[in-house]
Amino acid sequence: MKFLLMNAFVVSVFALFLGGGVSAGEIYRWVDENGKVHYSDKKVEGINQSEVELNLKKSSWTGFDIEVNVFDTNLPAEDIERIETDVNNVYRFYDRVLYFDIYKTVPVRITVLANKRKYDEYTKTKFGAKFGYSTVGMYSHRFNEIAIYVRKSKEGFFRTIKHEASHAIVASLVPFIPKWLNEGIAENMETVYLEGDRLAVAHHSGNYRKVSHSDSRVKQVKAFLSMPSRNWNKQNASSSSMAYAQAGEMVRLFLSSQHGLSFITRLIHAYKRGDKRFASVIAGEHYVGGLQVMQNHWDVWRERKQVGAVKF
Repeated sequence: MKFLLMNAFVVSVFALFLGGGVSAGEIYRWVDENGKVHYSDKKVEGINQSEVELNLKKSSWTGFDIEVNVFDTNLPAEDIERIETDVNNVYRFYDRVLYFDIYKTVPVRITVLANKRKYDEYTKTKFGAKFGYSTVGMYSHRFNEIAIYVRKSKEGFFRTIKHEASHAIVASLVPFIPKWLNEGIAENMETVYLEGDRLAVAHHSGNYRKVSHSDSRVKQVKAFLSMPSRNWNKQNASSSSMAYAQAGEMVRLFLSSQHGLSFITRLIHAYKRGDKRFASVIAGEHYVGGLQVMQNHWDVWRERKQVGAVKF
C-alpha cells in the first residue's frame, strides 16, 4: 500500500513540475517517528528532510523542418507556419499513436502552385501524373514531394496537405499496404490536430454523412477488407467516392476504441513487416470476436448519433 501511495504522489509531483508549479530541487522527503514517508514542496524547520532529485525527461518528439516552396503566388507567413504545424502533427500521430519509427523517414517537401492549371502542368511534367487533372493534391514517392494548388477553400487546402503527408509517411516506411487502409488513415489525418499535448482527430462530416444512411454502395466489412487495391479506383469512381468515405469511417471506428486501435496498429505493422494477406484474414486473427463482431460494430457505428473528436 505504501508503495502505491508513494508512486501516486510521485506522479502528481511530476505533473505539477511539468505544469510549471515547481522547479527542480524543491521537493523534500522525510520519515516520521512511525516510519511513514512524507513528501512536500516546502522546507520545514526542525525536520530532517532530504531533497528529491526529479529525473524528468522531455518528450522525445521534436518536429521536422518542412520545406515549403511556393510558385507564382503569395502565401502568407501564417499559412506556411500552419502547413509546417499540420504536417508535423501527422508525423507525430504515426510516431505516438501507430508506433512508427518516424525518424527513419525523410521529411516530405511541399510545392504550392498558384492555380489548378499550373498544378496540372506541374504534376504531369514532373511526376508523370496520369490523373493529375482530377486531383487537388498529389504525393510523388520518387521525388518525396507533395504538389498542391491554392484553392478558394483554405481549410480544404490544408486538409489535402495533411492527407498527402500521410501517404508520404506510409510510402517511405511500408512496402505494401491495401489501398483502403492507406486512404482510410489519410482521410483521418485530414482532421488531426494537437490539443495541449494530446493528439485528436476531429469529426469528418463529409464521410459521416455518406456512410450514415442506408446505402447499397456501402460494402459489408468482409467484402470491403478483401477488396484488391487494383480495384480501388474503379470502385471509388463507380460509387461517387463512397470507397473513400467508408475507408475513412472504418478506420475512425478502429481508432475510437482500445481494441480497435490495437487491431489497426497490429494490421499496419503486419504490412510493414511484409505481410500481404487481405485484412479480412488478419482481422479473423486479431480483432476481438472476429469479422462478425467487427460487422456488428460497423453497423452500430454507421447509425450513431453522437459525433465528436477522437482523442489520444
